[in-house]
Amino acid sequence: MGETNKEYIQESAVPRRWETHGGEDVPVYAQGVNGHLFRGVVEQTFIPYAISYASCIGPFKKLCQEHIKKSEHRGGVIGLSTAYHLNELGYNNVIVIERDEITSGTTWHTNGLVWRLRPSETDINLLSRTHELVSKRLLSHSGVDATGWINNGGLFLAHNTARMQEYQRLHGMSKYYGIESYILDKSQTIDLLKPLIDEKTSDLTGGLYSPNDGFVDPHMYCSALIKAANIQVFSKCRLIAINTSDCFSLNTRQRKVNKLSVQYNGLRHDIETSVVVNSSGVWAPIVAKLAGIDNIPQETMEHSYVITEPIEGVVHNKTPNIRDHDLSIAFRVSGKSLCIGGYEPDPVLISHKISTLEPFTLFDLNWDKFGIHLENSAKLMPIIGETGIKATTCGPESFTPDHKPLLGEDPLVRGFFHASAFNSFGISLSGGVGYQMAKWLTTGSPDIDLSAYDIKRFNRHLINNRVWSHERCREAYARNYARNETFSDALYELLKSNGCVYRERHGIQCPDWFDLVSTPLTTEQYIDLDNTYDWSEDSRQWKAIKYECQSCHERAALFNLSSMAKYLVRGENALQVIDSLSPTDVKSMLNNSTILSYLLNTRGGITAEIIINKVNDNQFYITCADISTNHAMKMRLIRFSQVSHTGWELHLNNGQHLKTIYNKIIANDLVANAGYRAYESLKNENQWLSGCLDMRSEDMLWDVGLDTHICEHKRKQYTDYKDMRSEDQNKHYVWIRPENKRPIVCGLEPIWSDSQAIGFVRKNFYSHKSQRMLAFGLIYDKFLKNSNIPSSVEIEIFGNLYQAKVDKVVCKQT
Repeated sequence: MGETNKEYIQESAVPRRWETHGGEDVPVYAQGVNGHLFRGVVEQTFIPYAISYASCIGPFKKLCQEHIKKSEHRGGVIGLSTAYHLNELGYNNVIVIERDEITSGTTWHTNGLVWRLRPSETDINLLSRTHELVSKRLLSHSGVDATGWINNGGLFLAHNTARMQEYQRLHGMSKYYGIESYILDKSQTIDLLKPLIDEKTSDLTGGLYSPNDGFVDPHMYCSALIKAANIQVFSKCRLIAINTSDCFSLNTRQRKVNKLSVQYNGLRHDIETSVVVNSSGVWAPIVAKLAGIDNIPQETMEHSYVITEPIEGVVHNKTPNIRDHDLSIAFRVSGKSLCIGGYEPDPVLISHKISTLEPFTLFDLNWDKFGIHLENSAKLMPIIGETGIKATTCGPESFTPDHKPLLGEDPLVRGFFHASAFNSFGISLSGGVGYQMAKWLTTGSPDIDLSAYDIKRFNRHLINNRVWSHERCREAYARNYARNETFSDALYELLKSNGCVYRERHGIQCPDWFDLVSTPLTTEQYIDLDNTYDWSEDSRQWKAIKYECQSCHERAALFNLSSMAKYLVRGENALQVIDSLSPTDVKSMLNNSTILSYLLNTRGGITAEIIINKVNDNQFYITCADISTNHAMKMRLIRFSQVSHTGWELHLNNGQHLKTIYNKIIANDLVANAGYRAYESLKNENQWLSGCLDMRSEDMLWDVGLDTHICEHKRKQYTDYKDMRSEDQNKHYVWIRPENKRPIVCGLEPIWSDSQAIGFVRKNFYSHKSQRMLAFGLIYDKFLKNSNIPSSVEIEIFGNLYQAKVDKVVCKQT
């Protein structure tokens, strides 16, 4: 980059065709098999509030050179981590633009906790990268003497058996990922915290201890990032405009980033750039508006912690950080004091104030709301009730409706990347997110599956519904589940009267299962039914889902799949566009025929599973499971079924006639209502893995025997991707059948062979047909001898090992 141009192949969930560049139309990009066909040469520039590979105009270029000599190095952690990792990948013309002083937003008042154990493959990968960065990698750079890392350990506390089961599950995961951790009983847990907790009065059950976790000083961490990569930081540099221009994609007019305008040292300067990374924290919606993006699904709330007076027994580098999930509180040592924080049940929403928030903004602590944390802290450690508070911090923090960050390219503005709304988890995720953003920007896709973090998980209907965003963010903050969904179809009340228990699926109310008991429960009561690791065969949902599965096997079942995305692609180039997106030979399809296909990223990873129905050469009807978009169409009847029986899909408008058709179908005594729980069980029972859910963006079609979906003349490109994959990434996908039919497999349990963790469970399901728990998992070549998959393994479930048979996956959708 820099003084020379590089070819830039960029991936996006929104397919593109052509872009104007240099005064003429040149082919730049098409997603899928011909991604390298539509390829242009561009000078790539990136801006976190921006980051930029800068092609500077006029005096700003000179300022860049002068600034290196006199800059005071401070940093906002997400933007600086992205810039650091870009530098590590060889891109050294990166600049960071900061409106005030970096760490003046939300980074400076964070508590800096770094945990690694979470119930998610993605989270563990990101968190582990942060841990490695602050504890080792940064210290290997010349000029970096310290990162502010304190290795005092991390401790999760449990007050009941169910919570200990969750920690046993996390402990099992830690063995596969090589994270040292220990399950502690009550006595061992209290010994670790003496004299803070009294064993005689404590109701603790035990805990999970990770001795190598800790916390990091945000200022020292950011300074280390800057020094390690010699990042150019422009403080007191105000972004005043983002220039965009029209470009076109498959189904919508898009815009693309061309230039930034900033005010620096009292003068306006322009920066030519094609890519902006918006990592401006709570101010991210304001920066997005400069690019013509009216709304992003991010809300700002007050988030607080207090620091106690010194407490006897608290040791700065010895007392572990504490997370008590049952009491919703967390502790970090601060010298001889404790820093106490948590999530209030009624948080204060301040999104309407962000335009008036100044750098280093703090608010008065609302003691009425925060008091619940002090009460719970005193229950856990009575000495806290006798100790004064010497400092309080209440600052702005950004949150999302599903409590996950916003990452990736905006679907409507090319080159505008989001990296914000970290839900008070920014420091912990910073190392991993910075690395993955750098890979995303330079190769077109991240190394790991980030679909749960990608901003494209929210459709425009959700993003523009501010009431939903406000309420859902409040609930995610306080309770981590939603009750106020945004969209329901014309069947909602009718299905509810027939016992439907709904769940949110991408902002849409979807049937989960149908209660056979005539007296309905409240939403909270239905949620509580699922808050267990030991479903009884006498439970309401077990009986209901079993009945629905049996109905499908023995008679007929009717599923409402309204959450599926529906697209009608029309035009004289429709065939060419669809064929370019799909690895399948779409050109050979007959009119009114249907095929299954996949969308693949730049590395051949699976990003989506699509069903293509060809009307004619100029019109295609496409459905895509589990993507949050809905379009109204006239009725179409498609012969297709993902469950284990011949079936049909009926697509029609959402209106009164929908009720009429439903009533006529369900009036047949052979037809039963069924929900997503039964649907997923039947799919997996049929060995059908879903693209983007079971198979993810780091998985290839070859891995699961689906390479038959790649036509011969498109095969070489994906063979090259497969051959380029490192040996450590080579894996086998297996079906797992525990010999004991009843253990509850939840996912992410380690798979053992010859005392070695060789893989993990990705997904579980119960087969009501065979009356046993089954699972789907991954086994990695690097742990096997000659790539031979063992026929028998052990699965660690809540600390116990269960024998299981293993078969290599060959998906039935071939």
